[in-house]
Amino acid sequence: MARRQLLLFESADDTARKYLGSYRPRRPVRIVFTRNRSTILSVRDRDEHRVLRIQEAFREAPREVWDAVVALYLKGAPVADRRAFHAVVNAFLDSRGSFPGEAHQTRAPRFDRLPGPDGEVHDLREILDEIRAAAVTEPVDVYLTWTDRINKRTVGSWLETPVGHPNLIRVNRLLDDERVPRLYLASVVHHEVLHEILGFRCRGGKRFHHTREFRERERAFPGYEIAEEWARTHLARLYRSRVRSASPAKILPRGGFLSCGTRTAR
Repeated sequence: MARRQLLLFESADDTARKYLGSYRPRRPVRIVFTRNRSTILSVRDRDEHRVLRIQEAFREAPREVWDAVVALYLKGAPVADRRAFHAVVNAFLDSRGSFPGEAHQTRAPRFDRLPGPDGEVHDLREILDEIRAAAVTEPVDVYLTWTDRINKRTVGSWLETPVGHPNLIRVNRLLDDERVPRLYLASVVHHEVLHEILGFRCRGGKRFHHTREFRERERAFPGYEIAEEWARTHLARLYRSRVRSASPAKILPRGGFLSCGTRTAR
């Protein structure tokens, strides 16, 4: 469970006053620092007080960022001013790169223990080289690996690692199969590469990875619709076939069904 720390505004603690500055609310405000990487900021009313839940990275935010947070989430800034305040908060988040909770929760992978990019049928490094040549212009420095076992839940995932280590793209071992078209595998890797390139956007206190720009670039991938159609028609059948032929140790049982990030493979 993520470690949480409380600061009570009504206390005389200098640290609490540092965060809220000159703001004097009608009701006491509790600040709850979290390591949540999805909902960055939220406010709820609790009986006699309000609770501001905020990502731990904001402990290091300068005064102008906290002033913007107070204006947006506690004071209720006028609509005409909200865009400017959001720009201040988003600029701070963009400058962070990663959050303290990510470095704490996501240790540097032991790359020597990962299966690596060489599959029995497909080589992920070759796939990435083709994507670099045909679909992206930005530099991409990631570590590619297959999963150890067949995973029912996702066909691909992108993992941020602590500073100083390349981020990680994992591809479901299910797709290392001669029945999987190279085009579909490339579309999966391209999806994860877009996460590496575009990162996230923060809006309304939440992180969004699949933005409009992300979806537009994903759909612009050569052969995207063909790859999606193959997935809708064949992916579930492929999974059932692999499960019947694989030993239980090579299958990772999970809920839900196959997706790439939050993209459902229909």
